Amino acid sequence: MNTVNVLTPSVLSRKDKHAVADFFIQNSESAENAIEFLESIIETIDPNRLIRKRDLSQIGVNDSSNKAKIAKPIEATEFSVTDLIADLIVGDSLDDGTITSLIQIPNEIGMCSHVIGKQGSGVADIRTRTGVRVRLERAETLPTQMQDRSVFMIGKLSSMAASYQLLLKRMEEKADNIPANALDALKAVVPNELVSKLIGKSGNVIKRIQSESGARTVFQTEEEMIQTTYFYGRTVTITGTVRQRCHALYLIYRQVCLLLTKM
Repeated sequence: MNTVNVLTPSVLSRKDKHAVADFFIQNSESAENAIEFLESIIETIDPNRLIRKRDLSQIGVNDSSNKAKIAKPIEATEFSVTDLIADLIVGDSLDDGTITSLIQIPNEIGMCSHVIGKQGSGVADIRTRTGVRVRLERAETLPTQMQDRSVFMIGKLSSMAASYQLLLKRMEEKADNIPANALDALKAVVPNELVSKLIGKSGNVIKRIQSESGARTVFQTEEEMIQTTYFYGRTVTITGTVRQRCHALYLIYRQVCLLLTKM
């Protein structure tokens, strides 16, 4: 009987790893494109990985093996956006941790292109101002029936709301081809396995978040998630003023961070 080696990092030598890396870089035109391609493969294998495992070492989990692998967000060199919830940030060590938030925006080509900007200038501007890295899901990977496009936002928890405000501003600049109320709700995605704890017993957790923020939240059912056949987790739709939506977004992902530290 032939023995099949399980593919693990230890199977490849350092030389082999460099050869594989060189292959992807040469066929992707740049190291950045190669990284984005490999991240898209990882997301296909485990859609929740960006939200779950990547963040653990940055939010207080004792996992030294992950700490070396996770790049810290760059420090903001400019912060000209008016953060509507700056006065509501708790300001503890949890806020300084890195998290990957995932929101969904209308999949309208002109608007998505404007969000990205010429040669990535739009998302680069958000990163410069807030320290948050923004990456849109590749359009060619989406099923034709998908009306929304996923946006990954990686950075400090305390900066997520400000980066969303900048993202919303760019979206509003090119919202001509979408329904008038399409930007009135914020769609965030959270790991399915955490939803019951985000809602809480008798809804006590999500009721508290709604009471504190003034926003209204509605979680997608598990059946609805499965029926989409293409998902990263459960969608929670947040409605209210921009300030209320931003506050609720911050509180929800803050709760996600707390839950991840206990896993």
